[in-house]
Amino acid sequence: MIEIKKIWFDGEWLFGQDKEGNVYKQSILWYKRLVDATPEQRNNYELSDEGMHWRCIDEDISFDSFVDRNGVEPTPMQKFFLSHREFNIGGLAKILNLNPSLLYDYINGWKTPSPKRVEEIQNGLLHYAQSLEQVSFA
Repeated sequence: MIEIKKIWFDGEWLFGQDKEGNVYKQSILWYKRLVDATPEQRNNYELSDEGMHWRCIDEDISFDSFVDRNGVEPTPMQKFFLSHREFNIGGLAKILNLNPSLLYDYINGWKTPSPKRVEEIQNGLLHYAQSLEQVSFA
């Protein structure tokens, strides 16, 4: 287990440095509360033996997550969903004819969709967007 001694933010990245000087990074897109936090809130954290805690935004990140996601940038599909959290995953999965748990796993990187599945999800979203263009309340 690593132990981060110092953290900082740069763009969408959270960096951590351990006592040996090794630098780790992970995208803050994985952490909605950090994405939405102000710079002051992001810098108001506490370090423990296991991770970081932001009391003001109720966010916790373990040091182990730096190893699990070190330098891993979210895929374009993950970036889309992580940047558009207004989508209800359960409802969207129904529209896309997918298991909601599976879509959730894809978005969070716990499972990797095949290129064909990524294309199906993209085409399903585009089809859904086209159906919204037909909406008229007049």
